[in-house]
Amino acid sequence: MRQDIHALLRRIHNAFDTIEGIVLYPAGFAPAGVLVQVNNSQKRLWPSLASLLQIVPSDLVLTCIRRQQLHELWYPSARTFDREAGMMIRVRDGGVLLWGEDLDRDKPRALDLRCILTAQLELFTHYGRNHVVLERLTMEDYLKLGIMLQRRVDQVLAAALISKGVWQFDRQNVRESFSAMFKDVPLLVFLDRLGQFVFRSEDCRQSMGRDEAIELSYLAEQICDRLTLLP
Repeated sequence: MRQDIHALLRRIHNAFDTIEGIVLYPAGFAPAGVLVQVNNSQKRLWPSLASLLQIVPSDLVLTCIRRQQLHELWYPSARTFDREAGMMIRVRDGGVLLWGEDLDRDKPRALDLRCILTAQLELFTHYGRNHVVLERLTMEDYLKLGIMLQRRVDQVLAAALISKGVWQFDRQNVRESFSAMFKDVPLLVFLDRLGQFVFRSEDCRQSMGRDEAIELSYLAEQICDRLTLLP
């Protein structure tokens, strides 16, 4: 085990007096992390958590939660998706117990995870259109629009995979993993056209024209519309 994990475990034990279990879970679309479950009697989490955040390795996410709130982690906020995507599926299927009692990983299997995709689609509809597409088109910041749309589409594709219980993919292969699982031909055509805009950061292209930006926006919309029809 990594030495920094050993140090973090010692600090966790010093910070909380009602720990029930600690699980290390692997990375997927979001980073790897450590999940600490404490007893329901633990009154305040934030003061202790704040001191731990200072020593958490940069490639790990630290989450501390009471037992009675554990089910909430199956449905992460759409706005924290980059940090929490598929956390509880990764805990359930790939987590390693580091200390204490194991979490009840099987209990939520019957839950409908499609709400994870629904939340991402709603975020794209309300935030993506107003604060990404319209705002950037008005500012004529077409390159930034393209980068942000590509990122949003990848998040939606990741949510679609996670809603089916799939988590063993990362940001680099999310589109390939999606194409291998979902065989919706019109959707894959739109995704293939989107892939012709090859850039993931501002360093990859010098500029982007308005026509390209509008086409990219159209493709992103069509992809999200098709995703709403998936069973």
